[in-house]
Amino acid sequence: ALAWASLVRAGEERLAGAEARIDSALAKLGEAEVDARALAETALKQKKQVERSGEQLSDMLRLISLTTAEAQRRKGVLAISKRLLTDNAERLARTRRERLDGLGEVVSLMELANEAVASIADKELHALRTAKNPPELAKLVLDCIHLLRALPLEPFALAEREPSKSEQNAMRARELKGMPPLPPLTVVASWAETKALLDEPEFVSGLLAFDKEALAGETAELLESYTALSEFDPVVARRTSAALGALVQWVTSLVAFNRAGDRIRPVLVRVRALELDARMHEWRVHEAEAGLASNESEVFEMQARFDAATHRRTLLAAEARASAEKLAVYRSLVAA
Repeated sequence: ALAWASLVRAGEERLAGAEARIDSALAKLGEAEVDARALAETALKQKKQVERSGEQLSDMLRLISLTTAEAQRRKGVLAISKRLLTDNAERLARTRRERLDGLGEVVSLMELANEAVASIADKELHALRTAKNPPELAKLVLDCIHLLRALPLEPFALAEREPSKSEQNAMRARELKGMPPLPPLTVVASWAETKALLDEPEFVSGLLAFDKEALAGETAELLESYTALSEFDPVVARRTSAALGALVQWVTSLVAFNRAGDRIRPVLVRVRALELDARMHEWRVHEAEAGLASNESEVFEMQARFDAATHRRTLLAAEARASAEKLAVYRSLVAA
């Protein structure tokens, strides 16, 4: 009886131990199932992330392709613009040579006049401005410059002036022939309005920058009313002042330049049109270069972002594979 009781107790103890191990195994199995579900959710999220990443990479590739195509288009536009600019430059050079041939010596005369004006000292201009009795020729030449700058003047008028010796002889000769003498006339100057020009800081530079080929026909006719006067002579003017001589030389050269320009006006018009075309082509080349540089920069930046996204997708795919492998292990354990 004692032996039997001992066997029963031993069996009960082994049964209790087995039950405890079963309970422990069931608890671990429950934990494994929880872990497996969590891992399954993680694996699903990672799979979706990989899929979204792939879609994003496809979109980025399409955008890179479009931007690259735009860059290629801009390269074509740039090549065409440069070719047009080169062709225009060649035509402009030929037309400018034609212009120089047509203008002849007036070009060098205008250059000499500009050099004379550039050499005028400020003190010489101030001396003319402050002279108590300014030379009549100074008044006339400033009238001309006033006209060129489209500034208002007193109404154009003529007045008799003191005749020179040769003019006195001509008047006496007319009287001997029974003809009425013709007293010499001069233009009435607008000194009150024009003398202020001499104190302007930009006076000389303004003359040098004047667009001599844009001189209006009406203005040119008015200027010729002045330059036709016998006293409107650079040589005569230099006896009074080097500055006055330079100004008279500049105005007379400008009138001569315009007169020569009238003979080749179609050539001058072509030169002006080609110069405008050149500026337009230069602007187009600049715009195409800027656009191309912008496109190439965008492609570079997008390629860098694409490379970074590809690297991130590679990492996500590796994590997804690791999670899938781990999930398979858990599932095999649960199934066992």
